[in-house]
Amino acid sequence: MKHLGLALSGGGFRASLFHLGVVRFLRDAGILPQVSHITSVSGGSVLGAHLALHWDRYCGSEEEFQSAADELIRFIQMDVRNRIVRRVPLIAVGHTLQRVMLRGSNRRLTRPGLLEQYYEKHLYGDRCLFDLPQSPSLYILATNISEGCICAFSRDGIVMQHRVPGAGRQFENVSAGLATIPMAVAASSAFPGFFPPLQIRGTDIGARPGEFDRYAFTDGGVFDNLGVRMFRLMEKTWGKAASSETKGKKKPFETILVSDAGSEFSVYERGQSGGLIKTALRASDILWDRVGQLEMEHLKGVQGIVLASIRDVVSMEEDATVLHPEMQRQTARLRTDLDRFTDLEVRCLVMHGYCIARQSCKSQPAHFDQDLPDTAPWDPLANRHNESAGSTENLAAARSEGPEMVEEIRTLRKASSRTLFGRLIDFRDWPTYLWLSLIIAALIFVPYQVLEVQERARQSELVLQAIADTSPLYQTILETLGERPLKRLDGLPYKEVDHMEPQNFNGFEIVTDARVFDLRAMDSPSRIAPNLHQHSSVRIRRTERVSDNTHFRVQRVLSSPKVQIACGPRQLNPVLTRMPLADGKYRWQLDLDFSRVPIGQDVDVTTDALLPREAFMVTPTEAHLSFTIPAETGLAKIWILMPTERSYYGFEIIRTALANPDDSEVVIPTDKVELPLGSLITFQLVAPEENFRYECRWTWLDD
Repeated sequence: MKHLGLALSGGGFRASLFHLGVVRFLRDAGILPQVSHITSVSGGSVLGAHLALHWDRYCGSEEEFQSAADELIRFIQMDVRNRIVRRVPLIAVGHTLQRVMLRGSNRRLTRPGLLEQYYEKHLYGDRCLFDLPQSPSLYILATNISEGCICAFSRDGIVMQHRVPGAGRQFENVSAGLATIPMAVAASSAFPGFFPPLQIRGTDIGARPGEFDRYAFTDGGVFDNLGVRMFRLMEKTWGKAASSETKGKKKPFETILVSDAGSEFSVYERGQSGGLIKTALRASDILWDRVGQLEMEHLKGVQGIVLASIRDVVSMEEDATVLHPEMQRQTARLRTDLDRFTDLEVRCLVMHGYCIARQSCKSQPAHFDQDLPDTAPWDPLANRHNESAGSTENLAAARSEGPEMVEEIRTLRKASSRTLFGRLIDFRDWPTYLWLSLIIAALIFVPYQVLEVQERARQSELVLQAIADTSPLYQTILETLGERPLKRLDGLPYKEVDHMEPQNFNGFEIVTDARVFDLRAMDSPSRIAPNLHQHSSVRIRRTERVSDNTHFRVQRVLSSPKVQIACGPRQLNPVLTRMPLADGKYRWQLDLDFSRVPIGQDVDVTTDALLPREAFMVTPTEAHLSFTIPAETGLAKIWILMPTERSYYGFEIIRTALANPDDSEVVIPTDKVELPLGSLITFQLVAPEENFRYECRWTWLDD
């Protein structure tokens, strides 16, 4: 008896179904018992593991084969990938709880871990690798992400390929008594873009300490999507990495039948792009296409390899039982995914695989007997639809022409692309009810909360407006908070003078002195505002003490040759003058004319100024803001709008006598409020003493 090697390529469940058609043909042709070795990748591993575990059933009677195939098809039609998607938020919560409880990570609480659980519960059971038969020998291929090499899960353990500096690649057979078939198939079929690599530790497979480190495995198609390279590696390293029973023997297979269900690379429309997930999936498609090109180039001219490709089209002149050529082409373009495949997709893939396998065997008379069955391809769902085996011929003939065939081709065309979120709602899966309940609750609760927040905001706005109406200063603060920091100001023109009268407040009483300092532009040490905006509102009252003094003059010595200041009301005829001093500084004076203001009447004088940098000091670690109270005042109110992008602590107020700068003390304000987020500070000083400089200090928090 000839010995045959069978390579089952990757390609998701599409590959599993196509390979099932190939296997069915081999069984009908009496070739399947000749298979001695099987390599499988990704979707090929889904069928390969089930084929090896139930070898006698697949090689047995019609009923046994149908029973085994029904198990596989039911699993493929479970919509595994979308079932996992519905559970991703739940496993994320479980994974977080594991870490919070310091229990480390759990392989089962991951997407590939869920895939492994589905394989275990619905297809393979909790079966270990040593449960695989000796013949045929199955090698489930996966890519070792940790080392960028191929590895194979087999009955004798895990064949690991290692990169050795200066020695190329070496192989090692690791005993893995606890490694399970679901684990191996999950590692082989966890395609990138949706499934992260499957993490496997030595304790998971029962390896001895130090024999197997923690490795990450992903889809075997990343390294070799056809599975042929493993046959070549087995030939070269037969006595080293293969089982001990094959040592010293000749190659146990004369021919390798490669069942290739890889996808044809699709070209996007010009200018088309995608988001993060779509781009990741597209990148994996490009990678696999390149790997497939390299493998096909390697296979050209190699003796003993027979290729059965899903992309081949068998003409109806060569085989009268095949699907219509256009239906074959659309079948080859079906998505490579692990979601649910419809009855039409299942039938077309299996029947196409059957016919392609027959055509490939016919084309290689040197490797296969030509006494091959020429009956209609096997219909895997004939029993489900109460169709006899003979009616399969009528099914194929009906698809050769007519509106029904055209409609089915269009249906296949629509099923060619992945639909990541197209089937998230499935009432046969319990998480659907959970998420629908949450969505309905959100649709009810969120609008209610939005309305409640809007109502609270409206009420807060009314309260703030009512407060603002009681004082122009509060209105100014609200307006300032709603605008950007002031950078330019159309101020008063100044006059150059060579003489100024001394500052004199006789005949005036300062009732309140309210100031707003806007520091919001001082976001970081590298973005210090060149000027500081100060808004002042001073209530001044004329008294009878010195009724002939009608001019209120405020003076300040600054190093800056320019000052931008605006003042009101205009009825006071504000005049700004400057007098150079001997030390290079300037004495600035603001003169207000109260001659038209009756004695005993209050006037609110407002000023806006952009003061020079000397008004404050800032370093990467701290900042100071200084101001003076030039005359006896009843109440001083200070508002400081702090930078919005910097946090601070340790806010304090220091008072220093102008006549004695070394005499400083901490001032406890009558009232001090630091509003949330550290964006606004306000404090009051009752009857502050004149001729003192007040300095606010705080420390920046580290970025």
